[in-house]
Order: sequence, then structure tokens, then C-alpha cells
Amino acid sequence: MEGDEEEDEDETLTGEALQTPPVFCRVPQLDLRRRRQLLGYSLQQIAMKKRMEASKLALRLLLGVSLAALTCFLAVSVFSGDFEFSISAPPPPPPFVHGESDELGRLLSFCLLRYVQSTNNCLCSTELGPIHRYQVRIRSKCSSEKQFLAVFFNLCRFTGGGDDREGTAGGSTQGVATAAQSGESPSSSIDLIMERRKGEDGGGGDREVVNPGAVSVFQSNQKSTSAKGNATNQQLGESLIPIDCRKRTGKGLEQKRKERKGIGEESICDFSDWRSDVCEMAGDVRIHGNSSAVVVVGSEAEEEAWRIKPYARKFDKSAMQHIKEVTVRSAGAGAVVQACTVNQTSVPALVFAIGGYAGNYYHDYTDVLIPLFITARQFDGDVQFVISTSKFWWVDKYKPILKQLSRHEIVYLDGDGEVRCHRRVIVGLRSHKPMSIDPARTPGGYSMLDFTKLMRVAYGLERDRPARRAAEPPRLLLIPRKGSRRFTNLEEVVSAAEAAGFEVVLAEAATTTRLAEFVRVVNSCDAMVGVHGAGLTNFVYLPTGAAVVQIIPFGNLEKISRSCFMNSSEDAGLRYLDYSIGPAESSLSAQYPRDDPVFTDPKSIHRLGWKKMGEVYLDHQDVKIDVGRFRPLLLQAREHLRRYTIEV
Repeated sequence: MEGDEEEDEDETLTGEALQTPPVFCRVPQLDLRRRRQLLGYSLQQIAMKKRMEASKLALRLLLGVSLAALTCFLAVSVFSGDFEFSISAPPPPPPFVHGESDELGRLLSFCLLRYVQSTNNCLCSTELGPIHRYQVRIRSKCSSEKQFLAVFFNLCRFTGGGDDREGTAGGSTQGVATAAQSGESPSSSIDLIMERRKGEDGGGGDREVVNPGAVSVFQSNQKSTSAKGNATNQQLGESLIPIDCRKRTGKGLEQKRKERKGIGEESICDFSDWRSDVCEMAGDVRIHGNSSAVVVVGSEAEEEAWRIKPYARKFDKSAMQHIKEVTVRSAGAGAVVQACTVNQTSVPALVFAIGGYAGNYYHDYTDVLIPLFITARQFDGDVQFVISTSKFWWVDKYKPILKQLSRHEIVYLDGDGEVRCHRRVIVGLRSHKPMSIDPARTPGGYSMLDFTKLMRVAYGLERDRPARRAAEPPRLLLIPRKGSRRFTNLEEVVSAAEAAGFEVVLAEAATTTRLAEFVRVVNSCDAMVGVHGAGLTNFVYLPTGAAVVQIIPFGNLEKISRSCFMNSSEDAGLRYLDYSIGPAESSLSAQYPRDDPVFTDPKSIHRLGWKKMGEVYLDHQDVKIDVGRFRPLLLQAREHLRRYTIEV
């Protein structure tokens, strides 16, 4: 029984245990909501920890990038502080340049800046007086840009006088320079080639490579003379930086370029010009239209290939993005190439593209027609044009000009199934400057005067001088413009021109106007007035000696406007004048308050980019000429034309 009582007691305890567990083994009974809260809190803690780690990593990256940017900024600041470089314009002469070499020093500094910004094969040029023109080429043999800068920073000054000056005057002085920077690799070097062209009034002439004097390179805390620098040269041996001063004829320079490019015995690809790329091949040259390829075959030719966009505006990415590439390739004698289907070995071929901004009247001339004249005029019509384009209407529009430059049938490259063989092929068009020609760089010394003469011949224009009888008033073409940049007081401007002694002709070519008819109107006039725009391109049809007056809209547009029409019209033998619009004469005064940056700081609008600048100052601005301020300019043009008066 006693055992039974103990058994009952155990049963009783067991029942109590089920109902109320002892404290030491009690487990909290959490509801589902509380469990979710605790789980969420744990996950939140984990996520927060990960975010903190990610933030620390991002902070470290940001700190690293900031330090790198600061280092670059300090490097550029030191560079700019020493040489006073400017991104927006060629810098002033650096302090180490003196005397007659100031302009060349400015050029050299700007060339270095362009090297840092863009390429390791920089070509710059400038004019030193009416009969000198220099080019500076920098080719770096340094293993890195940092090494290049370290070497170049030590070019401290030009040393002048004596035999060194003879090099500037056309002598054959061999100049050398040294890289005396501690730790500099012996293989580090920079080739500086100063090339000068000679000729009167920009005409042709011999070309030679000269230097403005010996260039000494030494540490910034070192003082040296030319003799001391030469002594250092002998000590450093392979650390020399050669300045090539040997005379060469144009033929010698051309041959050196051919050897350097290795396309063939008598062929060249020139990518050094900032406006256009040109490949020129001679020998067995085959044009494959379907593949847009030009192949030159030769026994000594290396297997190489280049890609070229044959449109003369390579500095403008927007214009070039839709230009189709042409492949230029060299092939050895044993290479497998397609056989000729059309053999035209007696006629050179010129391959170029019509695209980009073609259709804009100004760009039709500056990007295509003038470069085409520069490149094709040397053949006197005996050249075949091979054109890559889908703008066939463009060819029809300018066919009279194209026929003056080529008497052969035009071939369209795209989709041409033939393999055309020529003895000489040029791919690309040479271009010198906006809307003009440098006679010193053309094969026959051709100039803008020759181009405008060809324009008159193409359209049968008879007037080559603005000659009139004394009783006959000169005619002034006033371009009114129908879009932006209109004259809002056109009648007042007409009256002012008539009061100055002109017969005023109001005319503007529309999209439906036949070009041949409009250029006859232009040629019948002796002066032309218009607000900056494509219409002023018609100066190429004015008689030589006529006057051009450009109205420059408000907005710091003088440099842009003059680069388009000042030098080019003067090169064409015209009298150029311009008139800058003031704030009160601009329609912008009704759109913006006078304390707006549009008026107070036009450069800040330019810094926003071409598109924004164009929207403000070109696309939405009209002009109201102050005729009282404008009248003296009209009288200057009228007085200029008196010299062509025919005395009866």
C-alpha cells in the first residue's frame, strides 16, 4: 500500500507538472507577432551592419578618388602657374621665351597643352610676319605621360644670339637639349621639329626644318648658358632630346613621312592635321565599293590597315558620327586580292564623303567644296570623284562646280560592285582653315582668289571687278533673313544704305531658289550686308574688290563670326567690315533683365556648351540696328568702292 501511495503521489506530481511547470524549466510562450518582431529586429541589425560596412567602403573609395583628383588638380595648377596656359585660348608666351622667339614660344606652349589634352603626336602652326610660317610637332618617346611631362617641364628657355639666330633666319644649326632630371630614364626623349615655310604673301616656296635657337633643359634650380648646356649634353649621352634642324626640301619631308607610315614606296597616310585625314597611294591601287575599302598592292608593302572618314571636319564628333569609314589597306605582292573589273590606270581617283552638315550652305563650302578644290585642282579636271553619300540631291545642286573640277563620270562608292583600279588614289580631302585656303599648302599655290574665280566660271558670271560709271550707284545686297537674327527695322537700314549712296537689293536664297539664278544676283552687286549666318557664304560670288559687312549679334560672338567670314573674305580679295550689336539693339533685352548673365556675363553662357549658347544668342535673337552708329560703316564701304569707278 505504501508503494501504491508513492505511485499515486508520483502521478499527482506529474499532473501538477503538466498544469504548472517548475520555474527552473519554464519556457516563455511567445505569440506569433512577438516572434516576428524579434526576427525582424535581428535581420535589421544584420542589414544595418552590412550598410555600415558598405558606407565605410564607399567612404574609402570617395577619399581615394578625391585624393587622386586633388593630385591631378595640383599638378595642373603647378603646370598652369609656371606656363600660364589657358584651355580656351592659346596661352601667352611662357617666361622662358624672349626676343624674336616669343610667338614661337607661345606656339610651343600651346602645342604642349594640346598634347596633354589629346594626343602624343601634336601638330601646331602659327604665322610670324607676312613671309614666315612655323609648324611645331611634338612626338614623345617617353614611356608614359608623366615621364613626358617631367622631361618637358625642364625646357626652361630659348638661348639666342650668334649662330643660334642663324638657324631662325634659315641656317642649318643643329640644336640639342638635355634631360638632366635626376632619375630620368635614358630612353626618355621628345622630338621637337620646328618647320618653317617661306614665300611672299603666303605664297609657295621651299620648306625647311629650323629651330629658333638651342634649347637647354635642366633642373629648375639650375642656371645655365648655351655652352654649358652643350657640355652637359656630352656628359649625358643618350639622354639627348634632339631638335631636328637639318634643311630638307618638300620632297625630302614627304619621303620621310612615307617611310615612317610604311604604306608603300610612293604612298602616304597623314593623320596629323586637325581638320582632316588624308591617305594618298600610288602604284597598283584597287577600290572595292561594296566593302568600302582601298587596297594598295606592292612587293615591298607591309600588311597594314587604316580606317579613315573622308570628310574634312574630323574635330567635330557630331558631324563625323554619321560618316562612313573607308578602310585603307596595304598588301604584299603575294597577297590574295580581287581582280580589277574596271581598269582606269590613266586617271587618278579621289574618294571623299558628302555627309555631316552637308545641306547647310556654309558647311557645303567650308567642309566639302573648298577642301575639294584644294585637293582636286592640281589634276586640272583629269580626276575621277568616288563619293560616299546618300545625298544625291547635293551632287545635283553643285554639279556645275563639280564639273569644273572633274570631267569624268562620278562614281558612288556605296554599293558599287566593281573593283576599280587606278595608279593613284587619294582618300579624304585636305582642309586648311575655316572657309579659306593657305596657298603655301596647296600643290600649285592656289588661293581663295582662284577658288572664287572658278565659282564665277562655273556659273558663267561675268563681273570680276565692282566697276561702275560715276553716275551709276553701286549695288548693295542686303540679306534680310526670314528666321532668327532678322532686322526688326529693315526699312530704316534700307534708307540708311540709300542715303550712303547705294542702290539696295533685298534678296535671300530659299530652299526652292535655283542656285544659278541667285548667284547671278550676288555677282551683280558690289557690296553685301547681312547678320552672321550662312547667307554671308555668298561672298564667294561677289566680284573681287567688293565689300562685305557682317552684323555680329550680341553675345561675345566676335571671335566666332570673324573666324567664319573675316579672314576668308579678305583672302578672296574683298574689303571686310563688321558691326557688333549692343544690348539695346538686341531683342534679348525684351526676354531677359539687364542684370541677367545673358548680358552681364556672356562667357558663362558659352561655357554651357554650343547648344545652349546657340539657343540664346543665335536661335532667339533679332537685331534692331542703330542706323546712326551704322552709317559710318556704310560710308567706309562706299568710299572703298570709289577706286573702281570708271571715268568716262
